[in-house]
Amino acid sequence: MNASTSFIFAVASLLLQGLFAEAQIIRWGSCESQNVTVMQNFNTDPYLGRWYEQERYYAAAEAGLTCVTAEYSPHHDGGINVNNTGVDSNGKASSVVGTGYAPDPSQPAKLMVKFPGAGPAGSLWIIDTDYTSYSVAYSCSNMAPFRLVNAWLLSRARDGFPHDAIEKVEKVLRERNIEKDPFEHVNQDGCTNGSNQQRPKIFLASAA
Repeated sequence: MNASTSFIFAVASLLLQGLFAEAQIIRWGSCESQNVTVMQNFNTDPYLGRWYEQERYYAAAEAGLTCVTAEYSPHHDGGINVNNTGVDSNGKASSVVGTGYAPDPSQPAKLMVKFPGAGPAGSLWIIDTDYTSYSVAYSCSNMAPFRLVNAWLLSRARDGFPHDAIEKVEKVLRERNIEKDPFEHVNQDGCTNGSNQQRPKIFLASAA
């Protein structure tokens, strides 16, 4: 191994250490290389309101959280308020409120969200939604030569997705190049905030 190759491996090692510290899903290549596409003709207004997190990629910021919700409301400057809540392993509820906006008005599904004390704004792309039962959301940031990715499957009802939404979500993941395997189930049992509509629990991980 020559000096140049050794240097490259050393730099890559340091980058990986930093990425693992972020504790997110890490993939080789840029976000652009994954070729994920967002929902066309996305409309923010019907998307507002409360969503329940049913499955997610692992991220340190959400490690151990259950009863996770994301609530969106209009912001005075034309953007949106983002209120994320959850319950930690000790049963303590927590919430964080940020703001979101679409840098390019012609692509309203490509949002940037900023949370206080969390560094620069991060991407939040709405990959697909029917506004009433399911939403597929995705985030990616480049850290050459790698990318950090996050994805979330959200439902309008705490008890999960209706039967007909499962096939739609599966199809979206396949067609938009989003990996299914990294998803982890988010426990919504015994939670007290928001809707408690009853229906059989259906989760993507058990629907393969």
